[in-house]
Amino acid sequence: MTVPISWLLRQKHLSLALLTDRAAATHPVTFAQATELTDPTPWLSGGELVLTTGLALVGADATDYSEYIDRLAAAEVSALGFGTGLSHESVPADLIAAARGRGLPLLEVPFTTPFAAVTRAVMTRLSQQEYESVLRAAEVQTRITRVALRGGVSAIVRELATATKTSVAFVGDRITAVHPANQKSLITEVRAVAATTRDPNAPASISQSTPERTLTLSPVGVTDSWHGYLAMAGAGPLSNIDRVLLGHAVSLLTLELEKPVRLRAERTRLNAMAFGLLLDGRIPEDGVPSYLDEASDTHGNVRLVHVRGSGLGPVLRELDNALARAGRPLFAQSEDGALTVLL
Repeated sequence: MTVPISWLLRQKHLSLALLTDRAAATHPVTFAQATELTDPTPWLSGGELVLTTGLALVGADATDYSEYIDRLAAAEVSALGFGTGLSHESVPADLIAAARGRGLPLLEVPFTTPFAAVTRAVMTRLSQQEYESVLRAAEVQTRITRVALRGGVSAIVRELATATKTSVAFVGDRITAVHPANQKSLITEVRAVAATTRDPNAPASISQSTPERTLTLSPVGVTDSWHGYLAMAGAGPLSNIDRVLLGHAVSLLTLELEKPVRLRAERTRLNAMAFGLLLDGRIPEDGVPSYLDEASDTHGNVRLVHVRGSGLGPVLRELDNALARAGRPLFAQSEDGALTVLL
């Protein structure tokens, strides 16, 4: 959250005056800091509106002013506010010249305007922006949830991209979606980045940043089942609100993609019960339920895999995954170190 210098100038109760080129006043203010130090840079992080009465600059010459402005510019402060009416009746001409030379916005703060009023205005505006962002996030969350009910994965991706003004893609084994539509190269990029994860079975969030762009990948799924990555690519780092919306979208995608998984799990449980009754001889050959036909091919034939050993859970999961990819149900029985599966 930042405050434009133009906004500060519009606050008539502050009576601030810009003494340098208006075109240079483009850097937004992140904080207001009053200090009389001639070198406050160790305590600055960039983006500040530095406020001073020039008490330490009494008797300074053009070189002193130039060096002072150079230090502030090197610290990447957004502007300097110089209070008049105390140690200086007016802003020194050499200070104005130095600020103009370095392109650092210089504001005159009149005697009637306390520095505390300027600081309060900046902090109040920042708080307002934070509150507005929270409201916007809540509205967007509601909107994403609503479109998820109607449009599924593609709608979630589209709404998230629109709300955050970024490029968004969901990349899974069987489902992909991207918005805007002309950003299909993002799908290829996400797959390449995801391939570098150390443990594909337990994926973690991945973030890659440059000064111009940030790519963030968030895994979608639950502990023992994951469906892919939701990726967001935009200029600069993600804002806190963007991260909140990304997390909300991940949750919605997980719910959306887990529905067929849970349905398949329940169906598999029923299939196992029916298959067990058949193996136990409790179902006569002429009374085999019709839904067991789903295990057979178009000619009514089946193949049977029977495996003996320990630790058969991973084997069953591999067979289940292979059958799911083929669009086939799972009929399996596992007991006493033996696994039987119909193909």
